[in-house]
Amino acid sequence: MNVRDFRAGKYLAAVYMEKQADTPFLLTPNGDDDSDGLLKKNSRIISGSEYQNKTANATPLRETKLIVMFCPSRKDCGTSYAEKPGIFNGCEWSDCELTGDQGRIPETTVVVIKHQHPYIEWPTVRFPNQTYIHMLEERPCPELWWVAKYDDKINLTWNYRYDADIPLHVSVIEKDNPEKGRYVPRIPLANKTKAVAWAVSHCNAESKRDVYVAELSKYIDVDIYGKCGTLECPQVSSLQCADEWEKQYKFYLAFENGICKDYVTEKLYRTLDREMIPVVLGGADYNVVSPPHSNINVKDYKSPKELASFLHQLGQNEDEYYEYFQWKQRYRFTLTINENCKLCEIAHNMEKWARPAHHNYYQWYMYVCQNNLVDEMRKEGNW
Repeated sequence: MNVRDFRAGKYLAAVYMEKQADTPFLLTPNGDDDSDGLLKKNSRIISGSEYQNKTANATPLRETKLIVMFCPSRKDCGTSYAEKPGIFNGCEWSDCELTGDQGRIPETTVVVIKHQHPYIEWPTVRFPNQTYIHMLEERPCPELWWVAKYDDKINLTWNYRYDADIPLHVSVIEKDNPEKGRYVPRIPLANKTKAVAWAVSHCNAESKRDVYVAELSKYIDVDIYGKCGTLECPQVSSLQCADEWEKQYKFYLAFENGICKDYVTEKLYRTLDREMIPVVLGGADYNVVSPPHSNINVKDYKSPKELASFLHQLGQNEDEYYEYFQWKQRYRFTLTINENCKLCEIAHNMEKWARPAHHNYYQWYMYVCQNNLVDEMRKEGNW
């Protein structure tokens, strides 16, 4: 005998299927009649004692949970992806349905806002048992002023922050079977004829990374690719460009456009995945977000001139240069969670994930940046 619990309107019912017959028996514990027409014609209401007898040896099955992606339009929600079969395959909690159909919001307890939009129109009716999740991967910036509208509406925060309700970031973990011996680079240092590469399309960023690079360029060659530079990569994709750069360059500038708490982007991991040493500027704790002795942090140097001097020295010392790749023998990267699996887990465990709406969501999200860092470094280093 199979049992499946479900909620529909004011009824909390249990559905049974007899082995001998396909007649479903439904119970309304408070004794309500069927004035709403919920029960099917071949159903009957049973007593509490009969309910207990029939479920004594029953095996409970998980109910399929509905998750609705709420966006300004179905296209924005990526509905074709959301409604693709099998997206929960392999998850511990897999009995879920994900849709971008806004009309089904009254049916669900989990509503996900995945895409940023300043003029989002909230559902006209919000039910007390619903949890609203906001997925926001962007760093704080003036263009996201509209996040203030989300105060007292968002129950769960989902972003790159380590203190988010649901943190989504890359984690550094030890390999199950660390490799023995020293890591031998595929590309010998002697083959690298250029010093520093930087690809950037967001000019004059809030982090003032452009100011730092301008000063750094006085003391070491920095080749700048993209809209903010004079060079172009002939390859089709950024990954193919990075493959070419690692053959020529010793270092790559992984400078973020905002120096915000925990914020680090693919610039770092794309470089670490290759044989260039990333030089980093950002607000994350790089001892946490990257393997030990894998990057060079500009904060450790009084000035761009001092950093350039160190890069010149390191780029001429093969043994010291190769030390920055030895972590590859022991560590690897992984995402903290699978997005689809996590959503389904939450939908099935609302008693664990239920939260009151965040009253100061905007303040928590926005006021965590230190974009005056370069100015402070200039003052302290007198450059």
